[in-house]
Amino acid sequence: MDNVVGLRRRHAGEGARSPARLYFTGVSQLPPDELLRQSLQAFRSKRPQLAESLARSVVAAQPKNADGWLILAHALDAQAKLDEADSALQRAETLAPGLPRIMIARAKVDWRMGRFESCAEVAASLRGDPMFGTDATIYHGSSVRRLGRPQEAFDALRSKATIPGVASEYALACIDLDKPDEAVRALEPFLSRMGEPYGPNNLQMGVRYAVLHTLGEAYEDLGEYEKAFDAYSKANGLYPPMFNEAGFRAGLPLIRDIFSRERMHSAPKPSVRTDRPVFVAAMPRSGTTLLDRLIAAHPSCGGAGETRALRAQVAEWQSPDPAAAWPRVASRLGAADFDRIAKRYLLETDPFGPTALRIADKHLQNWVYVGLIAMAFPDARVIHIHRNLMDTGISCFERLEPGAIPWSTRLDWIGLALRGAEELMQYWKENAPIAFLDVEYENLVRNPEAESRRIISFLGLPWDDACLTPHKRRDGQLAPPPTLGTDQASRPINDKSIGRAARFGSLLDPLREALDRPVMATA
Repeated sequence: MDNVVGLRRRHAGEGARSPARLYFTGVSQLPPDELLRQSLQAFRSKRPQLAESLARSVVAAQPKNADGWLILAHALDAQAKLDEADSALQRAETLAPGLPRIMIARAKVDWRMGRFESCAEVAASLRGDPMFGTDATIYHGSSVRRLGRPQEAFDALRSKATIPGVASEYALACIDLDKPDEAVRALEPFLSRMGEPYGPNNLQMGVRYAVLHTLGEAYEDLGEYEKAFDAYSKANGLYPPMFNEAGFRAGLPLIRDIFSRERMHSAPKPSVRTDRPVFVAAMPRSGTTLLDRLIAAHPSCGGAGETRALRAQVAEWQSPDPAAAWPRVASRLGAADFDRIAKRYLLETDPFGPTALRIADKHLQNWVYVGLIAMAFPDARVIHIHRNLMDTGISCFERLEPGAIPWSTRLDWIGLALRGAEELMQYWKENAPIAFLDVEYENLVRNPEAESRRIISFLGLPWDDACLTPHKRRDGQLAPPPTLGTDQASRPINDKSIGRAARFGSLLDPLREALDRPVMATA
């Protein structure tokens, strides 16, 4: 769905200097028109930070340059700076209302921010556009499907289902309508085009992955589990193995040793105290989105989704000196550092509930950071939601994007990661000085009211029946960007995924065996 910006190339090859050189020699030496061209080139070359820098120079020199604001929005979006991208796009829209290339960018940003109603409306108006019609069809169909209108998605996508980028979304609508056989018929013709990326008549990597992944879902709905497993395996096999198994195995004991019980309990106390954050600490596909939505459904709460408000701060601890990098740097932190962490965190999560008493944070690395959380946010709460590890494992294998989570491409690696996370979470529960609550996913979906009441009580809040319908978002409530669990969490609570792994039998033996092997030696 990533269409090019749509700007014409100007002055191409006319002695232009490379973007890298421009970055270091000073962009102000070039006219805005050339800076705009260089920014677009950097964006298309997948160098969004450089594209952002150049585009900012353009709009600084020409504040009414709509294309400058548009490229800036694209560059910011590529870096997941969605709020800033939204603001830049608003400037472009004001300067050039109704311009198709700006409208399709609006549809994309709205989709990324979970504004599916707005995305569907904008995209529907562009479906006949000769340049952006295909992307608009995908955004429209994808949005209405996520809004719980699969028939509308089916109708919108059907006429273009022979286009690779549309086929997967159309097949998903078929699956939602209990038509998995039709999904298979739509996708199987593309299997002959699974050659090298960008080869003649072959599908691009992202499209191939989507086709195989969705085909696996359709086969699974038909009860053809060997075919489903084969499709998921082929999808994961598109990506080269990049998981550092040795580094993972060494990293967990290091975190445990750095965040010793003594260090966590004797750490300097911050002066910035807050009980607003609720950190959901769990592995992917464990029910984190459901829990986030459940908490956010309460009138006194908000849900920040997979916010990087803490993760981004940890990522900044980079140094050639291991003692100054994460996680060893944690042994040097004092009260002033914890205050800085808390202030920035609260500022970045405040938009998800300016008046909220609690805001849920379900970043998928929270299980690694519980020790830091306990020292910087001693009054916060941590909820560990966990699910049958075999069911979690097959869901990770089927659903996670290998480019983002490298251990998800192999069952034995998935087992290693899940078992290691469980062991570290057990360590935190026994040693971290912070309030913990254990939630079993199976109990939550089978006994939603009893478990929801227990969760809300843990948050120190009075019960509200809105928590029984977490798939319904309050009017005006800021939605976090959609995640892999958004589809499921947008529907009423159900137990359809419980026991899923058993259907695959011995195909999952590598996962089963890995889960049986301890990862961390006893401290």
